[in-house]
Amino acid sequence: FGRIYKRNGQWKFEAIGMGQKGGLQEYLNKYQ
Repeated sequence: FGRIYKRNGQWKFEAIGMGQKGGLQEYLNKYQ
């Protein structure tokens, strides 16, 4: 996983490198 953010007018991507138990759907459900 990672995060996308904007800094000083430029888009950046930062890899987090953390595993998530339960898969992608469970992770996405946290942010709905």
